[in-house]
Amino acid sequence: MPKMLELRWHARGGQGAVTASKVLADAALESGKYVQSFPEYGSERMGAPIKAFNRISDSPITIYSSVTDPDIVIVLDETLLNVVDVSEGLKEDGILLVNTELSPAEVRENIVDGHRFRIFTVDATDICASFKANYADVFSKDVLEGNIKAIREAAVSISKPGDAKGPGGRGQLAEPKYGNESYKELPRAGYIVASKLHPYMRAGNAEDYNTGAWRADRPVWDSEKCTHCFRCFIFCPDAAITFDPETGKMTGHDLVHCKGCGICAEVCPPKVKAITMVKETSK
Repeated sequence: MPKMLELRWHARGGQGAVTASKVLADAALESGKYVQSFPEYGSERMGAPIKAFNRISDSPITIYSSVTDPDIVIVLDETLLNVVDVSEGLKEDGILLVNTELSPAEVRENIVDGHRFRIFTVDATDICASFKANYADVFSKDVLEGNIKAIREAAVSISKPGDAKGPGGRGQLAEPKYGNESYKELPRAGYIVASKLHPYMRAGNAEDYNTGAWRADRPVWDSEKCTHCFRCFIFCPDAAITFDPETGKMTGHDLVHCKGCGICAEVCPPKVKAITMVKETSK
């Protein structure tokens, strides 16, 4: 291990990256190392991309900034590969560890620039689900044994890194899955919308942000089942339900700004069920 090891975690709010960073720091501290553990995020809600950092050293740490050139990057949510440049600043001999069922070669497709760092993958989510490893419950003997078993399973199932390609250097973010078109104009009572004719009516700057990047689950709309009752439109907190103003019928979701809260699927009439939620990684 280098004299000081720097790690960066990428996850979504609520997935436990900050807690994992603290647990790692506690373990290193117990082994006699000097440590740092701290997060980086704003006022975003659950699901928004966040970062956490660790420094582990044999000597006192005098750096207090964010980790910009990590030795190891850990990604807890594979959907972030198309949203965040997770390889930014990663050292050429560094390690990128991704929680995913994908292979290292498939992960590499999301890092479009040449690189020399090693890529490892492990389907930690599936492993934890299989053993029902849940530290939020009472720490009974069965729970502890289940978690230990899950950790061992994860350790032996980490994939081998794929062959390095390219001349090295920093990775670049692949093309986002969805475009960056602005909010669809919603000419309905109660909503203030901006337009070229009335730019002064622009309500804040929410439309400038790709809040769809916060999403872990995606709504899927079935146009044949939809009765166009607009219950989803009424309850959507992000005005992400789109429709044709001429026909007055729903046309789908604004996936650039939909945060995947699932409210639209919940309020869709049970006998209709025109909206279902799927994992963002689903095709």
